[in-house]
Amino acid sequence: MTTKEIATKILELLSPIPEEQWITGGYTNHSSGCCAKGHLCRLLSDDPSDYSRRNCASQLHNELCSIPLSMVNDGGDWGYQQATPKARVIAYLNDIINQ
Repeated sequence: MTTKEIATKILELLSPIPEEQWITGGYTNHSSGCCAKGHLCRLLSDDPSDYSRRNCASQLHNELCSIPLSMVNDGGDWGYQQATPKARVIAYLNDIINQ
């Protein structure tokens, strides 16, 4: 898959997740929230309803996890300073897709 194809697939998976379920500073809060990578791993796992750290970091080797999202999610990329982790990650993915 190309980077653009990967970003498109990630966008499809992450877009439906409500803002209040996005966190910063870790993969998961163990109950209802994850960072972008945590959500991605959780959704690619055998049990998407499992918010454990084990499950939310289980797919890091997956090709879809090859795009660096953590810095953007946590607000560490000065090019993406939107108000929420979800808004930052969606903007970043859209920029990749529209290059």
